Amino acid sequence: FDVPKITPERSDEFKQMAKSYLEEAKKNTSQAYQLAVSLYQMEAYATSLDVLEFSEDSTGKDWLKIELLILNKKYIEALDFSFEIEKKYHSNPNTIFETLYY
Repeated sequence: FDVPKITPERSDEFKQMAKSYLEEAKKNTSQAYQLAVSLYQMEAYATSLDVLEFSEDSTGKDWLKIELLILNKKYIEALDFSFEIEKKYHSNPNTIFETLYY
């Protein structure tokens, strides 16, 4: 019989940790991106997306955001955001290919 996988975001311990990550991201926006990446690596995609919103604008933030939108099944938002990325990074010849890939 199948046992449902307990994702990091469902455990009580994780909820406390996520709360502390969010608080730290609000206080220290320069560390928010790294906190979001850490959460991404723990497969805590929804919380990672929340934390990422506090990070400073960067190329890495944009590409992580589109991936997190897809992982969170926010497909329409991801599609809309892909158009923003294409406009923002139009001078990079790989941008169209990369956004189409997503």
